[in-house]
Amino acid sequence: MVKTSFRHLAQCCKDLNKTRRFYEELLGFTFTEARDSNREGTAKLLNMSWPFKLNLVFLQKDGFELELMDFPLHGTVPGHEWVTNQEGLVFLSLGMAAKDIPELIAKVPEYGGKVLENTNLGGAVCIEDPDGAVLEMVGSG
Repeated sequence: MVKTSFRHLAQCCKDLNKTRRFYEELLGFTFTEARDSNREGTAKLLNMSWPFKLNLVFLQKDGFELELMDFPLHGTVPGHEWVTNQEGLVFLSLGMAAKDIPELIAKVPEYGGKVLENTNLGGAVCIEDPDGAVLEMVGSG
């Protein structure tokens, strides 16, 4: 077995500031670092064409790191409809007090997200961030 360690999960953003606000102000993630890259090696690693520019913001919550990526020269490509039986990563799951779920549901649109109403169980719900990434919000207590 090859020894590995978890570093971060990366997400492409169509509006870096809007997505950052969603995670920081609504979900309580903490800003840790911002940096830019216009290196050819980074473009190659990310399978992007040259010329290349990348803006990065790193956010953290409970030891988990989320990298928000903005490609100002390339822009973004629209995502796809969310279904849980698609191959690959499906959603990010966050826990919270069950009593706070109605407040979260009410605030999601204000922060550019969307509540997936058909998933609302009262004590758990799925929401989309401003870029369409799905978050499973599971209540406890």
